[in-house]
Amino acid sequence: MVDVAKERAKKGTLPDRSAWVGQCQHRKATMLRKTHFTDTPIKPMRVYEEMNQAFGTDTCYVSTIGLSQIAAAQFLHVYKPRHWINCGQAGPLGWTIPAALGVKVADPQRDVVAISGDYDFQFMIEELAVGAQFNLPYIHVVVNNSYLGLIRQAQRQFDIDYCVQLAFENQNSPELEATVSIT
Repeated sequence: MVDVAKERAKKGTLPDRSAWVGQCQHRKATMLRKTHFTDTPIKPMRVYEEMNQAFGTDTCYVSTIGLSQIAAAQFLHVYKPRHWINCGQAGPLGWTIPAALGVKVADPQRDVVAISGDYDFQFMIEELAVGAQFNLPYIHVVVNNSYLGLIRQAQRQFDIDYCVQLAFENQNSPELEATVSIT
């Protein structure tokens, strides 16, 4: 496809899409959705707004599936290629922690920020010990909605309305801070 485009460009038959690209860039810059919510508990959009302010343009984001990933893909500012590492919607809960550690091993100088929902974070939480053991620092933002939102959403769509215990009372896990040096 790229070769065909190059060939057409040489012949002068490739349509000029620069005006369209400019219109898209203008809309992207001017039609921003609201992110500055002051409600309590804090809304996910505000989390991503704060992340955009806190992390620089070299930050590499790692995320798996779920509502937190969908919102992160829409609200986070990713500035460079290969700085949004995603599982590709294959559904692997728990993928984020080992993937973030893998990105850190591959490029130890890279600033890595992982984004998870509460259940994804729980699913492979023991991998935090691997990160501590091998000194693989990264930041993990857990968007805690205390509910398996995407799973419940899918259940309701297909009229599956039985309880599979999707709500969680307390996911804050303060005991982890002392155990694996989470700050």
